[in-house]
Amino acid sequence: MRSDGFTLMEAAAALGLSAILIVAIVPYFVALQTAWNYVGQGSDMVQNGRGGLDYMMRELTQIQSITSITASSDVNGKIVVVNAKGQTVEFSRSTVSGKLWLTLVTGGVSSQLAGPIGNLTFKGKTSDTVTTTTVPARIKSIDVSVDIADSEGKVATQTYTTTLSIRKHIIGSTYYSVVSGGDIDLEGIGIVAGRFHSNAQNSKSWLVLATGTWTDSDSGYSLSVPTSDLTAYASGFGSVQSFLVNATVVSTADMVFLSGQTYSGNYYISNGKSATIQAGTTILGSIFAEGMVTVNGSGTRITPQAGLPAIVAGTTIVVPSFGSGTLQIDGSIVASGSITLAGNQLNISRTSGKGIAVISSGTLTLNSGSYTVTGALMGKNSINFSNVSNVTATAADGFPVLATSGAFDATGTSISMTGFGIVGGSANLQTSLTTFQGVWTTGGMFRVTQWVFFGYDDRYIASPPPYIWGS
Repeated sequence: MRSDGFTLMEAAAALGLSAILIVAIVPYFVALQTAWNYVGQGSDMVQNGRGGLDYMMRELTQIQSITSITASSDVNGKIVVVNAKGQTVEFSRSTVSGKLWLTLVTGGVSSQLAGPIGNLTFKGKTSDTVTTTTVPARIKSIDVSVDIADSEGKVATQTYTTTLSIRKHIIGSTYYSVVSGGDIDLEGIGIVAGRFHSNAQNSKSWLVLATGTWTDSDSGYSLSVPTSDLTAYASGFGSVQSFLVNATVVSTADMVFLSGQTYSGNYYISNGKSATIQAGTTILGSIFAEGMVTVNGSGTRITPQAGLPAIVAGTTIVVPSFGSGTLQIDGSIVASGSITLAGNQLNISRTSGKGIAVISSGTLTLNSGSYTVTGALMGKNSINFSNVSNVTATAADGFPVLATSGAFDATGTSISMTGFGIVGGSANLQTSLTTFQGVWTTGGMFRVTQWVFFGYDDRYIASPPPYIWGS
């Protein structure tokens, strides 16, 4: 019979077995710890990369404009923008302490957002979401890709990609009813909603009730004002000669469309000759004249074929004043020179899908009369409303309601416009009643002298064509 305890042989055997178990198990613990560390490093990489990318995305969705962008094949990607406060901001890949970082540069001061990183690319795309471009004015969206690396090289590089729409936001992180490069001066009576910003000074009558905020140069920042390339708009229709292929009738002499008659087909007047349309004429087709087009009197209706403008003139288009009745034009009217409209009642609707009701490569003038317009009113040099009774215009197909590279001047009784208005120069509105629903920008002064009502609506700037933007 043995006493309590272990013999030396039993103790040695137990220690031997324990050592064997420890030797066998320790590698598994080491592997588990290593894996856990890798998971932690991977999680840190995910948070690091996502945090930096999210910050950059938030900034890019609030910009006023793009200054420059690298080609999509450039792995040293860089984009320079003007942010919501009017500051120039750069996002790029830079080397710090021998490692590559996603870097923010503002006012000459660099900050590292994420890293280490590998490739950084920016791919600017046009409105078709396929074609790539480095031209700031044509960029509709941007694909961003950044590779986030493990600083110790133990975790596989992670690639983060995202796409954002640049032109969904026009000016800053908050929208504005009016942005003016000059003074904003509301002298009359009325109610205005939304944010107003002047790069100069704001002033308004005490009889104008403002429900939004007003900022100007005293606020310490300025905003870039979008510009409109009317040449690009006009080229969307093409020159008058480009419509020769659509002609069913070609005349080498001046042509007169007689009162009381109905004409079917597309008429092309060549040799620089002109077309005259008398009162009470029905045209089921289009008029393409290398010279001038004159539409006389009321009771006339022009209805073009689908996809074609109603009138295209190589020089000017004139509608003289008429005392009664209605002139109905169911398609776009386009002139290489000026367009002057007058009369009792004119109804003009854009060619479906084109977005533009009237476009002049010169000056667009609306004289006395009433106008109902669906689509954009565009005049490259300027737009003038002279003693109009009423103008009611509504934007269509994502295009502006009014655009000019020059000034917009209006006198008369009433203007009511719904959409996005772009005026390169000053806007001076002296109508008895001015009602705007949408967003308006002017390069110069914005002035309304009598009754005024503004209602902000961001849906009209959701998808403007890319070529309305200046560099």
